[in-house]
Amino acid sequence: MINKRMTKQQKFIAFLVLLCSIPSAMLVGQTKEELSRQHYNKGVEKINSRDITGAIQEFTKAIAEDPNFAQAYANRGLLYYQNKNAKDAFSDLSTSIRLKQDIPQAFFGRAGIYFDREQFDSAIADYTKAIAISPEYATAYNNRSYARLKRGDIAGAETDATKAIQITPSFANAYNNRSNIRAAKGDIQGAIADLDSAIAIEPALSDSYLGRGVLRNKAGNMEGALADFTKAIELNPSNVNAYLNRSTIRSMKGDEKGAIADLTKAIELKGKDATAYYNRGILKINNKEYNQAIADFSSAIAINPRFFEAFSARGSAYAQMKNSDSAIIDFTTAISFNPANPELYFYRGTEYAGKGKLDNALTDFDKAISLKPTLAIAYYNRGVVKQQKGDAKGADADCKKAASLDASITCN
Repeated sequence: MINKRMTKQQKFIAFLVLLCSIPSAMLVGQTKEELSRQHYNKGVEKINSRDITGAIQEFTKAIAEDPNFAQAYANRGLLYYQNKNAKDAFSDLSTSIRLKQDIPQAFFGRAGIYFDREQFDSAIADYTKAIAISPEYATAYNNRSYARLKRGDIAGAETDATKAIQITPSFANAYNNRSNIRAAKGDIQGAIADLDSAIAIEPALSDSYLGRGVLRNKAGNMEGALADFTKAIELNPSNVNAYLNRSTIRSMKGDEKGAIADLTKAIELKGKDATAYYNRGILKINNKEYNQAIADFSSAIAINPRFFEAFSARGSAYAQMKNSDSAIIDFTTAISFNPANPELYFYRGTEYAGKGKLDNALTDFDKAISLKPTLAIAYYNRGVVKQQKGDAKGADADCKKAASLDASITCN
């Protein structure tokens, strides 16, 4: 189980430097406009001292003195957005744009809100306006790249990410972004090269190692992937996806103990991760720890009640414990979610046969074979059931068919 990495679009980069202090007179009997500029400048000072609440208050006072102060709306809107107040942010940024259409950060910020709302065409339009005002706005190119990728425009997305890198060669996030795009194109080596660049620029980015690990594994470099996932965890011990991915590599290498430890850590960190419980359950089955496996599959099902693989796996664990009734219930539930899966009918048919319900078993083996005519073991088991029902000719035909499909099967 390899988890795709996702790099969030950068929403705020240096916008406060660009929307800086504005000179204002210091006279007795100041005008409202002059008072507004003073509050605005105090707001910028508050930002520089990381007093976001104080900054919002000062920009609010600036707007009260001058309701047409576009820069104040823009800065307050960006701060609202940073504080996850998208509604007021959108209102302020739209007001800023209505009052003054040459503030690129206002378009940039509103584009971020459109992106969050999955209104990607509107996001692209606003990023494009920000770029038209400020042609060297690297972050706007990079974020427009994200939006274009969401719209399926891979070529446009790659062009924008490349432009962001050309403008700012030290832009690690743009390399991360272009890596995602190149991976989507199937250019795994190009994607790895971009993450090499991102890591060289910012060697402490855990997600860059995570992403490179995923790509290295796809390229068949299991050892490199393992090293990258381990480095990602070293840099960020709370990186759940790094634990999940490392568990896969460890399992593939036969280190089931290490894989279980990674999955346990991921569960501790994330809690409700159905796949982590499922994968740990599979490893528990391999270790013949059936009760623990059933507990993990039950946790996975509690999180995702339509997780048919978890029902199937729990059914298999019950079957190993000779609890055919519970196994049949789980296989039946799994079939209800995925009725075209031939193995599920085979598993249930095997349990029916074990209980002596031969007609039910025969029906399930018939169904499994109709869905997958090359499923040799289904022919073999159907032959056994036919033999038990007195159909020696049918049993012999099924056994021969099974043997023709699988050389390891022999007929007496």
